[in-house]
Amino acid sequence: MVQSLQKEKMRKRNVVHPKGDYSQLIEDVGLDILPKEYGGNNVSVDVLKDYWKNEAETNRDWFLDQPRYKTDESKRQGKPKNHSDIFGIEGSFRKLEID
Repeated sequence: MVQSLQKEKMRKRNVVHPKGDYSQLIEDVGLDILPKEYGGNNVSVDVLKDYWKNEAETNRDWFLDQPRYKTDESKRQGKPKNHSDIFGIEGSFRKLEID
């Protein structure tokens, strides 16, 4: 349902693979990237989960510091951008067709 609201370019980027069928996923991503549980050659999901949890904990201070950094939009040249300029789905939907 969400894909019907997206532009064609975004629909091509978002791919939903059928449950249990990893053939297209393997073709799209490759065996070296996928964990063993998904038919790949990489380490298990548990090892990856532990690795990234450790990375987040190691870089905790950096993550906590990030909200301090912002842009000064008053110095940006050109027309100011708002939510609809970026995402393009605001407006009235008088006729909405769902496949």
